[in-house]
Amino acid sequence: MKKLNCGLLLCILLLGLHVFAGQSGRILGTVQMADGTKLPGATVLIEGTNISATTDRNGDYLLTKVSP
Repeated sequence: MKKLNCGLLLCILLLGLHVFAGQSGRILGTVQMADGTKLPGATVLIEGTNISATTDRNGDYLLTKVSP
């Protein structure tokens, strides 16, 4: 019975890890100067990763596949 409980607990833990491993987030925003002028073509990146985006003509960007 003890082996069954340990095996069941292990399966539940592994299933839980699998569910959380697939999660990713996103960051969106606008790049603008202090006077409010939007900056199209600016590069936004997360240091230490290869996640980056370039702002559109309105200065808006979207970073995807960001770890929680």
